[in-house]
Amino acid sequence: MITTQHTLKASPALTRFDFFNRLKELKDDFHNNILFKAMVNGEFTPAARDKFLFHHQFFSDQFQRLIMLRSAMCTHPQLEDIFYGHLVEELGHHKMLEAERNKISLKKDIIIEALTMWFPYQMFSTSPLEQLVIVNCGVETAALIIYHYAIPALDPEKKSEFFRIHEIHDGYHQTMGHDLLKNLTSQEYERLIAILEDTWAILNTLMARLCTLSLAD
Repeated sequence: MITTQHTLKASPALTRFDFFNRLKELKDDFHNNILFKAMVNGEFTPAARDKFLFHHQFFSDQFQRLIMLRSAMCTHPQLEDIFYGHLVEELGHHKMLEAERNKISLKKDIIIEALTMWFPYQMFSTSPLEQLVIVNCGVETAALIIYHYAIPALDPEKKSEFFRIHEIHDGYHQTMGHDLLKNLTSQEYERLIAILEDTWAILNTLMARLCTLSLAD
């Protein structure tokens, strides 16, 4: 009896190029979120704006917890100063939003709460490089896209200090620590791409939920 042996071809080793190419794909896809389409189409009335900022407050609050936890727990010699510097620049921004937005009486949304709490909880189970990906390649990179659409729709006269300060700093924040994403193993890139995809999936779902709640009657 003649038997044929089949050998499995090994997958190509993942590189820095694969990581940043996937990041570009996720960024491009994020522009298609229903939230941004609604903002471009002029669907955000003053009432919708107030609801958006009410629910966005939960994201801002959890981001503060995330950025504080990340810095407090970091002992990585190359990332410790980067994480601390980022914390210093972000500290108190949630209070800035709270002071600026109109106070309205709404019931908190448990889905928003669950989605936003995902971010700080990752700081207990991920490596420093994964945390860099979540925050800087994820949240901060997405923030540039969010405010690109949100500022014309919600603050066309650019009166908001909260929006202004993020417009200034987030471009720099998205690239912090990128040099440390070079020359890693294929297995490390595989893990970083996985956490990158999870982060952007959460962000996409969060933005869609913010849109639904903001435009609800």
